[in-house]
Amino acid sequence: KRMKNLPSMEIVKQQAQKGTDGRLSYTLDIPFPSKKEATIVYNAVTPDKELKPKQVTRVVEVRDNILHLNYNAVDMRCLTMSVKSMLNSIQLSSETIAAFQE
Repeated sequence: KRMKNLPSMEIVKQQAQKGTDGRLSYTLDIPFPSKKEATIVYNAVTPDKELKPKQVTRVVEVRDNILHLNYNAVDMRCLTMSVKSMLNSIQLSSETIAAFQE
């Protein structure tokens, strides 16, 4: 059963590139029904710091109803693990919001 107002986790914009320093950057935007929900998810997922800050850095921002994520990593493995972990946290936060809206 699909919960009402649960974001589909549709990524409206994403971009990946390799910098001149060899590091990988990845940017994605995830829309939410409202700025309030995007801010709640932001507050839920940003307290956790990266486990290996020398290998992966991230910037998370709310722009209107869009959760904007920007990653920079030394290799694809580190980037993939970090992004996957964040997306799991975002999905859990979204499901929690939806559960309390019912």
